[in-house]
Amino acid sequence: MNLPPQRTLDTGGQNGQFSVGVLPFWHYECGIQQGNVALTSWLSMVISQIGLTVAIFIVVRSTKHAWDYSTSLSILHFCITCAVTGTAPTNWAWWVTLIVATLIVSVSSELMCYFLHDLRDIQKT
Repeated sequence: MNLPPQRTLDTGGQNGQFSVGVLPFWHYECGIQQGNVALTSWLSMVISQIGLTVAIFIVVRSTKHAWDYSTSLSILHFCITCAVTGTAPTNWAWWVTLIVATLIVSVSSELMCYFLHDLRDIQKT
């Protein structure tokens, strides 16, 4: 079976070639004003975290467990990032984004579960 050639892009940085398939886990260049690959990697992480908020609301539907799922999935993202790239992230923008996004996802998913699910169970008499 012939596989299509892997698309690569020269990042211009010290880390050599960038593969499009590892974009969600690319941590070498991450952030705003560091180039197209860095911005795309950062936006990929932010958009996936926003989607995670909605997914936690739909799947978990529990205020008590929302923060646990948020934290667990962020730790899983870190482990997969290390496995895919072969190194632990050292870029400060990647870490700040992950930590702040985890806090925002945790709080927003808890609030969504509380106001849109738990309070609906209370009926006025």
